[in-house]
Amino acid sequence: MAKPAKPSPWSAVVASARGRLLRAADWVTGCSHSVLAHTRAQLPQIASRSCVIHNSLQPPALEPAPLPFDPPRLLCLGRVLHQKGFDLALRAFAGLAGAFPGARLIVAGDGEARPALERLAAELGIASAVDMLGWVAPEAVPAWINRCTLVVMPSRIEPFGLVALQAAQMARPIVATRVDGLPEVVAHDESGLLVESDDVDALTAAIRSLLADPRRAAAMGDAARRRVQEAFGWERFVDAYEDVYRLVSRG
Repeated sequence: MAKPAKPSPWSAVVASARGRLLRAADWVTGCSHSVLAHTRAQLPQIASRSCVIHNSLQPPALEPAPLPFDPPRLLCLGRVLHQKGFDLALRAFAGLAGAFPGARLIVAGDGEARPALERLAAELGIASAVDMLGWVAPEAVPAWINRCTLVVMPSRIEPFGLVALQAAQMARPIVATRVDGLPEVVAHDESGLLVESDDVDALTAAIRSLLADPRRAAAMGDAARRRVQEAFGWERFVDAYEDVYRLVSRG
């Protein structure tokens, strides 16, 4: 028997206050092609007055440090919710810990799934190697990324993925899932590795491959930084919105 179709996180747009705002707007921007495609599918009338402007972040003043491998440190950053898939990162880390003595997994963020994550870490026998930082102030994020070897984003839903931009700004390779907007930010086998959602074995293998090959991991981190500067630069972001404002103001 076929599984029922997974409901789209954008499926409620039409009936919502957001839907009414989108219908009334002079122009609509989406932070990724994935987001805009889903929204246009729900509201086809916005197709001719909408475009993608990828998110951006001003670059931090902090310069990237070399990737640490002795021991390696993995980072999950963001709201601690089921959709972020941090439980998958814990399971993958449990399969790696024996091969990389002293390795640590850092979870920076807070949310309703944190108690379940803490229980899972204990059940997997890795609680002593997992640091649950809780909420981290935005200005402290680049420094935490700079202490880590790579950033893990095993999201089940991710409209864009600002954490991937933050990781790239600090020249960190990214292991992420091939969902929603993440493939637009992470170039597979160039700035990071993409795996299918909810595939713990693939996630484990991808992380292991980078930890076992420091030169490749560092090259991916450098490529990620170049990519974010070229494709997601702050000036490009501002210019794109200025172009939209000019277009709308001309009526």
